[in-house]
Amino acid sequence: MRYPRSVASELPFAGTPAEERAPRPGPRRDVRAPSSFRGSLKPILRRLVSVAALVAIDLTALVFALLIALLIKQEVRLGGADLGAAWTVEKGELLAISSLTLLLVFARFGLYAPRETRPGAARILSGVTATAVILFSFALLTGN
Repeated sequence: MRYPRSVASELPFAGTPAEERAPRPGPRRDVRAPSSFRGSLKPILRRLVSVAALVAIDLTALVFALLIALLIKQEVRLGGADLGAAWTVEKGELLAISSLTLLLVFARFGLYAPRETRPGAARILSGVTATAVILFSFALLTGN
């Protein structure tokens, strides 16, 4: 706000140097980084932990599903299921392609989105079905 020259000379501190002026009472400004910068790391870390937890849940379920599928395959082909043999025979290649396919399909379907925008059970089921169709096609093409 600008005052006429006559009024400005009557204001307190009008002619005094800056060193002699008393500090104004009121809230003090923080000299550190703005809170928007300081707090921006926390939501990012929270989001990364959330996605990592979802990926861990999905991969754990995939490992159990593959183990059950391999046990059923052994039971049908050999007449008996051996847990150790079922897991060691085909685990490396099958787990790698299955986990990569599952993660990519789930990411494409938006299943790793924030909780507020994450789709429901129908989208999860369609993601699992799409993954199964892709892996079944891969198994047919490679002769497994």
